[in-house]
Amino acid sequence: MFSEEQATRGEDVFYNICAECHFEEDFGGPFIQSWVGASVKDLVDEIVATMPEDNPGGMPTEQYLDVVTYMFKLNGMPTGEDELATDGMDAVEIAVEIDP
Repeated sequence: MFSEEQATRGEDVFYNICAECHFEEDFGGPFIQSWVGASVKDLVDEIVATMPEDNPGGMPTEQYLDVVTYMFKLNGMPTGEDELATDGMDAVEIAVEIDP
């Protein structure tokens, strides 16, 4: 679904930009569960429209997507060989398994 390298780039963006207001814990459990069934594009579009708070949409779409793959990694989603591309994110549905 996404590569380790892509999630690592997302982690860098997270710590350089997002961590000014957010913690990793903000994107676990309840947050990611609320997006189950939505497309990755839906999530990216929401983040682009609202973040960063002082400059919504101010980053390249690829960076937003990288941050989302970092969120997926934080939630235990497995990495693969291929990166998730912006032109394919509307076809990918968010699904997570949370341990009871």
